[in-house]
Amino acid sequence: MADEQAVTLDVEWTAAADRLTADYTVRNHGSLPIAVFDRPYTMGKDRIVHIDYGDAPWLTAAAYGVLRVDRLVPVMPADRRFEVPVVPYARAVPPGGALRGRIVIALPPVINDPYPDPQIKDPAPLPVHQAVLRVGYGVMTAGTVPLRVVPDSAGELLSFSHAWTNLNQVVLTAPAFAIDETAATYPRP
Repeated sequence: MADEQAVTLDVEWTAAADRLTADYTVRNHGSLPIAVFDRPYTMGKDRIVHIDYGDAPWLTAAAYGVLRVDRLVPVMPADRRFEVPVVPYARAVPPGGALRGRIVIALPPVINDPYPDPQIKDPAPLPVHQAVLRVGYGVMTAGTVPLRVVPDSAGELLSFSHAWTNLNQVVLTAPAFAIDETAATYPRP
């Protein structure tokens, strides 16, 4: 079904000495609604969900000098167990609709991998030469029912099970954006 669903990701990057900004648009050209996973949350020690309404994406190192900027459901490493896995909330986009978002990343960026490698204690800084934006979505068929619906200032936020997201998430990747190599460093993964 996802193969028949045409979804595009456009991004406009701007760089300043102290920040990198990505203004992005996800367009649904298909005939079914989609859920775009662009609202990360954290589970507090109080066991209450705290939705991040700000600009923060997941920041990880994709390769030497490449900063990966993610708004998606991150894949859990199979070799570890997690009490509370990360499941970002989604925003629905109807057929023919579009979703716009903005990400602002302070430079130098701070890596906030949701599932960091426990073997890496004090990573060495590396230069950042490029940034790559990835956004995840899932096609909502007639039988798709979210686990939770939360009112939001821009509509409703939807939450889905990991089983559903693992089977249905499609990741869109925008072309890499070149950053001045002296602008930032980030910890080595």
